[in-house]
Amino acid sequence: MSDHLDEDLRRVLRERTPVDGDGEALLRRVHTGAARRRTRRRVAIAAAAAGVTTIAVAVPLSLRGGPASTDDPVASQSPSVPASGPASGPAPRPGTPVEPTGVQVTAVSGVSESEFWVLGRGTCPSGECAVVGRAAPGGEPEFVAAPGTSDRAATLAMAVGGTDGWVVSGQTLYATHDGARSWDDVAVTEVTVPEEVTVLGRRVWVSGADRRGREAVATATIDSDTFVDAGLPVALRDRGTVDEPAATRSEAGTVYGFLRDQAVPTFAGTTDGAAWTTSPTVAQCRDTSSLSGADGALWAVCDTGSGFRPMVSADAGRSWEVVEVDIGPEPVIAAIDGERAAVSTGIALYVLNGTRLDIASAPDEGAGSRRSTYLGFTIGQVGYLVDDGGRLSRTENSGASWQLVELP
Repeated sequence: MSDHLDEDLRRVLRERTPVDGDGEALLRRVHTGAARRRTRRRVAIAAAAAGVTTIAVAVPLSLRGGPASTDDPVASQSPSVPASGPASGPAPRPGTPVEPTGVQVTAVSGVSESEFWVLGRGTCPSGECAVVGRAAPGGEPEFVAAPGTSDRAATLAMAVGGTDGWVVSGQTLYATHDGARSWDDVAVTEVTVPEEVTVLGRRVWVSGADRRGREAVATATIDSDTFVDAGLPVALRDRGTVDEPAATRSEAGTVYGFLRDQAVPTFAGTTDGAAWTTSPTVAQCRDTSSLSGADGALWAVCDTGSGFRPMVSADAGRSWEVVEVDIGPEPVIAAIDGERAAVSTGIALYVLNGTRLDIASAPDEGAGSRRSTYLGFTIGQVGYLVDDGGRLSRTENSGASWQLVELP
């Protein structure tokens, strides 16, 4: 985590007065969480969780400009920061239309089978800038200045329709309810340091740390910024670290949950934020990562100590099955449905069909050797991939082939 982000976090801790804990200890916790998240995929399942069932058609994206820089940073797994020219004016107000160049993507959120939003950073007339933009087939991307800083760990979640959205940047939560034209910072009392934001249907969930540095989750309806404590039990707050959240549908409704590092990695889930259930995964997993949800299924990666294997749950996390196929080093997995998942290993891109691992067509010759910082699907056919160079790729055939999305 860079020095300016450390300063942002210390400022947040001073302003929010974590009287029940050590601010430096909380800072160390966030550093640990950020390092862990660099190998985790960010969730973008707004459309799937809301029940988008229309079939995607192959419509070419007509996006202006050339691809983002392909420089591959060696010392960092995060996208590199574009070079900034000398500032010629004040930074634009969040929501102000901008025309950035050299855009590198940090997060993406699909809101339908064709429309998606990106969060990233680029170069504006005032210098380096954080930007958020909407893109759709047949049109040019529309960018506005994003709230917060050019944060490599920033996350984005847009609700279906693209009117309501949230950004976590610099350990602050921001919300828009007018399609990104204006943004307000939102104080979440229960989550002093927000780290992840997820939209599931008509509800938004924020997870991170409370003022004692423990795990915390809060939730609100998408048309309100009044967050309430999601009632995470004390036993879940205090033990281990958590993977990024994901969701799946079940007979009880949409289940929001995450994996925990314990003696046997455990899934914790809730349908309403009031009652939580926990279920051990499988004893052969020394660690788990890359939790991902699709309609009717949860997928994750099981570290057996001698290799990495997919594991899947078809009953909202109550039971898990390890798929007996090795998927390579440092894998990232994204659920497509109950039978299929996309896999990125930093060596190649694959589609897992049952126990068969099919190699996918990468967006270009070098893409398979890049680490993925994001991999996810909005519906079974349409998915998005962000690599550690900040480049965005899209698939319309369930991960069998990927195409670069050209951004300014």
